[in-house]
Amino acid sequence: MKFKPIYRYFSEEHFDFSDEAAMEAYLWETRGIGNMKINLFDNKINGYVVGKHWMDVVVKMWREDIKRKLLFKHELYNDPELKDFAWWLDRVLK
Repeated sequence: MKFKPIYRYFSEEHFDFSDEAAMEAYLWETRGIGNMKINLFDNKINGYVVGKHWMDVVVKMWREDIKRKLLFKHELYNDPELKDFAWWLDRVLK
């Protein structure tokens, strides 16, 4: 799953990032199979699902801020936390 590290960037480390959680998220996203209800009582929060959600929200905000000239692409490319994700920024900021 190519996007694992990106989803982790937008999520919390204490959530479930197991291989099983990755497969559950993949099946949910691609085939609608599974149950992605977040269970707060047993800490079985799928980190990939949470990360995907917040990634979508943040990217939408970035695009709007770039459009309004409140944020510049070079600021994201120069962010030390995003330096390994330049290939991904190329995709979402095209």
